[in-house]
Amino acid sequence: MMSIGSKTTSAVSLRSMLSLHRPLPTTLSLRRLFSARDSRPINNTIISAWSSSSISARQTTKQFSKTTTDKAAKETISKMKETSDSTSSLSSFWKWYLGAREMPPRWTLPWYREMVLICTVFAITGSSTMVLVRPAVSKGLGLKGSLKDGPWSYRICSIVVMTPIYATLLVVVGTIFGRHHYFRHFSVKMWSRFGIPPEMLDETYHITKKNFRKW
Repeated sequence: MMSIGSKTTSAVSLRSMLSLHRPLPTTLSLRRLFSARDSRPINNTIISAWSSSSISARQTTKQFSKTTTDKAAKETISKMKETSDSTSSLSSFWKWYLGAREMPPRWTLPWYREMVLICTVFAITGSSTMVLVRPAVSKGLGLKGSLKDGPWSYRICSIVVMTPIYATLLVVVGTIFGRHHYFRHFSVKMWSRFGIPPEMLDETYHITKKNFRKW
């Protein structure tokens, strides 16, 4: 009996000793343990941090895009204003430049200046017309002669060719000197002698004719 009891006691003690000398859990098992326990809080924290950072990034992007859009819109509006101002100033200047000028009172200093300007325009236009008409009649039509000595074919062709050229140059030179409205009236009158209605060239011809002053 003693032998059996001693054997049993030794077996229990051996089991206890074996249980006490079990190997400690490895690092991998500890990581699994802690990760299994703390996985949800860690994941929630990471998700909340990531969502807050993404929201702030979106807000920053929206603010930046809005600021960029506002700057671009302001620049576009300023450019449009500058363009419209320059266009309006140019159109107003061109309207004034081509518009009618009131003839100054006679026998005054501004009136003398206006007469000198008008005579200068007529002189330049006449000289330029003669320079263009003579080669056109002699070389283009093959006619030789002059307005003084003839023949009549040369005189008639010179007058026919001279009138439209003179009327066109009169408007061009008059516009350069800032008197477009004044010399346009003479040009329309010359073209009307060829059977062209003056209303086709100038709608306000008859209205201008009533108050028109040559000098």
